[in-house]
Amino acid sequence: MLAVPLLLGAGAWTAVRVTEGRLDRHYEATLVVPPVRAEDAARGMYLMTLAKCGVCHGADFGGGTLMDEPLLGSIHGPNLTTGAGGIGGARTDADLTRAIRHGLAPDGRPLIAMPTREHAAFSNGELGAVIAALRALPPVDRSSPPSRVGLGLAVFCALDQIELIGAELVDHAAAPPAEVPPGPTVVWGGHLARIGSCHDCHGEHLSGGAMAGAPPDWPDASNLTPHVTGLAGWTEEEFYRALREGVRPDGTAIDPRMPWAYTAKMTDDDLRAIYLYLLTVPARPSGQG
Repeated sequence: MLAVPLLLGAGAWTAVRVTEGRLDRHYEATLVVPPVRAEDAARGMYLMTLAKCGVCHGADFGGGTLMDEPLLGSIHGPNLTTGAGGIGGARTDADLTRAIRHGLAPDGRPLIAMPTREHAAFSNGELGAVIAALRALPPVDRSSPPSRVGLGLAVFCALDQIELIGAELVDHAAAPPAEVPPGPTVVWGGHLARIGSCHDCHGEHLSGGAMAGAPPDWPDASNLTPHVTGLAGWTEEEFYRALREGVRPDGTAIDPRMPWAYTAKMTDDDLRAIYLYLLTVPARPSGQG
């Protein structure tokens, strides 16, 4: 019987070492630093709202906590401002481009839990606006503890069950994507769903289900496809109410871990674009791919 715990212990130790090795890898990125204009800061702040940056970095961008679980680990978003404890004053436009588009620290090592695949979808104009918004943030004096990859996150990462290391998922030599014309269109809606990190929780096919690596008390992500277990039968007005008020068509409240406080700030055209896009997603049962 002793062999079972020994095997489990050896497997856990291996997972930790594998994950540590992946986090210690250095990447070379082809940086295309966008023009940064102060007049684009308002647009950049709206894009940061769409991307839900405040979920990890705090509502004031002075640092926040996404997860702090003894077994899983802790994920803390650093203070992005120029205040005491912040990194804003120490990062160049090139550093921010490397972090946002490539998920890399200034030394080329991966950042933990950065949604890099989503941020890589930013056009150069969008990225420049985001950097302008970061430069305009009011200073906040707050220090953030470093993130910690515990045994649980290490095992999930080693088994490729979570996207803990976003830098592994993008082409660091790729040119920035083209600008997508805004408007109430399916194409713009798909772009918003990507930069808005909808796929992070709801899955690559948006069918929801259990979120690997999430704390045990977190509910399953909802199915966003037009399946009977998803959005089939939802009207456009019901969809808007869900994303603006956090209420389902039957009147029940949506779990606050769904960041509807951010989607509530979206324009009518942008909400309609996402709704139109989701109607085109292949229908899948909840949690099926």
